[in-house]
Amino acid sequence: MATKLGSLVVRNPGGYGLNFEAETYMNAPTFAETADNMVYDVSGRLSNRKGFSKLHANATIRVAPTLASSPAEPLRTTTSNTKEIIVAESSHGRATGDYVTVSGATTNASSGLTTAHINIRAVITKIDANNWKYYTSGTSTSAASGIVYIFGGSSVVVTSEPSIDSMAVYNYSGSEQLICASTRNQKIYHSVTPYSSTPTDVTGTVSSTAKADGNWQFVNFDNKIYGSNAVDGPIIVKSGTGAFAPLTGGITLGANPIATTNTSVEMVITYNTAELTIGNGQVVTISGAADTNGIAAANINGDRTVKEAPVLNNLAGTGTFKIDAGSSDAASSTGSGGGSSVVATAPGTIPTGGLIHSAFGRLWVQKSYTGTDKNVISYCGTLTPSSWGVDTAVGGEIDTLGTFGSIAHGYDELVAISSFDKFLVAFLRNSIIIYSSPDSPNDLGIERIIQGVGCISRDSVQQVGRDLIFLSTNGLQSLRQVIQENADIADLSALVRRQFLTSLGSEANWPNIKSVYNAEDGQYWIKSPNSDLDEVWVFDLHSLDNDIPVRVTKFKGASWDTFTYFQGDVYIGSTGLLGKYDGYVDQSPIDSTKYVCTWRSNPADFGSSNLKFLKKFVTTVISGSSDTINVLFESVDTGQSGYETFVITNTAGASRLSGDGGVIALWGASDAEWGEAEWGGGSSTYYELNGSCAGAGRAWKLGIDFESNGSSIALEQLAIYAKTGREGR
Repeated sequence: MATKLGSLVVRNPGGYGLNFEAETYMNAPTFAETADNMVYDVSGRLSNRKGFSKLHANATIRVAPTLASSPAEPLRTTTSNTKEIIVAESSHGRATGDYVTVSGATTNASSGLTTAHINIRAVITKIDANNWKYYTSGTSTSAASGIVYIFGGSSVVVTSEPSIDSMAVYNYSGSEQLICASTRNQKIYHSVTPYSSTPTDVTGTVSSTAKADGNWQFVNFDNKIYGSNAVDGPIIVKSGTGAFAPLTGGITLGANPIATTNTSVEMVITYNTAELTIGNGQVVTISGAADTNGIAAANINGDRTVKEAPVLNNLAGTGTFKIDAGSSDAASSTGSGGGSSVVATAPGTIPTGGLIHSAFGRLWVQKSYTGTDKNVISYCGTLTPSSWGVDTAVGGEIDTLGTFGSIAHGYDELVAISSFDKFLVAFLRNSIIIYSSPDSPNDLGIERIIQGVGCISRDSVQQVGRDLIFLSTNGLQSLRQVIQENADIADLSALVRRQFLTSLGSEANWPNIKSVYNAEDGQYWIKSPNSDLDEVWVFDLHSLDNDIPVRVTKFKGASWDTFTYFQGDVYIGSTGLLGKYDGYVDQSPIDSTKYVCTWRSNPADFGSSNLKFLKKFVTTVISGSSDTINVLFESVDTGQSGYETFVITNTAGASRLSGDGGVIALWGASDAEWGEAEWGGGSSTYYELNGSCAGAGRAWKLGIDFESNGSSIALEQLAIYAKTGREGR
């Protein structure tokens, strides 16, 4: 007797993300073994990711040196019938994989190459210290067997496009700037609102920024932006549209700030800035003072101890303090003086480490990147980043290894500094220390020490609501869950742990890991520093079910190096290029604007070990009108497989009212009373793709492939129609 066709319906295909570690033989294909360039829309459906949208045609970080006039023909080929162009550039300092744009080159008429062939953007290959090469789309056709010169001489310009290693948005009074640091060409740039002009080098005269492995970290603080370097060097600071400069502890006090009140060694120092915070008995360094009322400048300048409690005017940000002259010099009269360039340097040493965090009205910075001081957190006075004392009045220090309980195995290492709720958090390699009362350092204490789990990458730490997400040797962790439960339960990467950690590479790569929290889409991104993989792991934090782990997908082939988030947008840095996460094509840096999106399910038996004889399928998608979608199926046990291609332009679709991301509107009426955004939403076109399929098997993998070429594509439902055979034996 013939059996009826039965339907095997999957209402949220791949809706629970990648799964490599847990049970992968499923009842229904709700988990995925591949989810490349896929994300989850606001309805939880599997959709294509957005793309790299260039901020502006000119928003390219470039350095354009003109090649030397010797040799006279710096561009050449070595043989005929070749696409290879060799460039002679003395001590070029370039590396294989760098992007350049060649301009100004003219050609030898006999070469067969036009200027359009040669003056292009290309990836280079290093030959030696003085030569590199790139490949053109043309081919040399000269009959000559020797060198074919391509002329240009000193008019040839090679525009470098440095890698972007660190990014931040500087949000200050009235404007914003995108800050980009490039290790490769050792510069820091900013772009102006709305990030539409060519980024300008704002390194200024800060020699400390010219370091081979700078790996900067930036924070906004008190209307300025501060940067800390991953190798020893001063904190740098930038205000408004100006350049970066080293942070100094010296505060210019104003015109004639030194007063003598009687004929004694005592002097009163007046200052007119709130950035100087001092206390009784502290040492202040005075410099730049002139002779004042009979007291020699040499006896004013230098280290001087503050006498009595300073008199402060907190509203005006001014005050006075008293010092004694450095010798028996006594004033000859009463009056004021000192000159106009007197500088008072607050006590303490400005830290030079590579970790910086702003919270609770202070900067918290790693004291040094080397030695025992790399495990010390220095903090400045309240809103006084020039003041780094050794007590809490003007700043202070926290030795993270000073408490025996913080040392998990005899030694640990400070990796990152952050904060959440009302606590300061020190992430060490193998432990986490949570400090209470950081807003009042006099009362600073250890709230909790967590041993056995720590952080391995500074830039993996992201604030997510009232939580901190960070990378440990166990995987991706939630600090709040670690506190409430334990390290094993808190692993957000549990279903992909082995492959995820392998992709991040060896310990030498960990400092180069970059991450961002895309708050707009509720996604945590973490970039593998392994250039061969070009992977960005995406952890979707919109949980469908408390019992289901965080959903994970991957961006593949996205040549994105670093990110930053600001007011609803993720900004992306790539080699020489700035963009943001928008649209559904990659305008650059990859060669093609389109990218392939792939979903493959884990094996699914639909709750039965019976044979299923596939007959047809119906796939429901939300798509544009010019998309091509492949639907695939494969038997796990018999190996039978097939696919069908659908061109959406040839498929009838139904437009339905929907909310943002395709949520079906509660009220679909077009009546003006109900047609407002609250009820109507936008509209999306739903397509039902009907196809035939064949094959027999007990468990099946399903899949979809398509190119993202400008529109959102989401997978809503997949129904397989099959006849059921005998029970498996």
